[in-house]
Order: sequence, then C-alpha cells, then structure tokens
Amino acid sequence: MPKISLESVALQKSVFGADIQAAGKLPDASNEIACNFDIELAHQVDTTQKHLNVLLGAKSRTEKGEPSPLFEYHIVFEGRFALDEPLAKDDLERLASINCPAIIWPFVRQHLADLTVKAGFSPLLLPVINFVALSQKASSLKPARKKAKKA
Repeated sequence: MPKISLESVALQKSVFGADIQAAGKLPDASNEIACNFDIELAHQVDTTQKHLNVLLGAKSRTEKGEPSPLFEYHIVFEGRFALDEPLAKDDLERLASINCPAIIWPFVRQHLADLTVKAGFSPLLLPVINFVALSQKASSLKPARKKAKKA
C-alpha cells in the first residue's frame, strides 16, 4: 500500500458574518439554523503524481438554500499531501474523496468554532462527517455510463 503524508494544511478562504440583531430574536435553537451547510470538495494531482492538493470547504445555508438569518460563513482549507508513488485513478479518487477530507475536516470545524466564539457566540461545531458514506452517496448520484450495445 502506498504511503501518503500530510505536508501542510492552509486556510484558503474565510468569510464570516453574524447578524447580532437577528440573534436576539431567534430561539435558543438558533444553532440548528446555522448548522445547515454544504460541503465543497476538489482535488488536483501534480504532473509527477507525487503531490495531491485537496480543497475542502463548508458554506452555510438554510433548508431552502437561502442565507442563514444568524450566521453566514464560507470556509475553505487546502491540504497538501505527498505520495510515495503514483496511484491508480480509482485509488487516487478514493484518497482524495475520503481519506484526505477526513484529515482536513477538523481544521474546518475548529476554524468555524473559533470564529463564532470571537463573534461573541457559543462555539458553532459542525458535525463529524462520514466521508465514506458521503462519497458513496455522491457516486450514486452520478449518471450511470451507458454500456455499449453488443452487435
């Protein structure tokens, strides 16, 4: 099994806004409103296939896809991983969609918790994510390839 190592994790984007007036009008369960979010995931391998860069982000939304009345945030971290050998495309996809995001996600969660505390609120903790299940769900949503007809 090829070895991977985390070389660095860096904040690429951090946008945060809090509506202090709305916070006073919402019930105590307002954290539930702010916890609805979308995950963003992208990756890129260098030409030597010795480095894998993975971008992982979280962006606030409401159930209807509108901005949250309490918090708005968009956070993206980049993880740079070293590969000891080139990987097959399927192995690389699995690594980039499951293993690497699982390593980077705690940085996203902690950054948002810190931002909400610095804004004067209780820390907002995004949930732990099962990236295996998320990857399986995403692959089930992709259109199936059409099989060639046999002559």
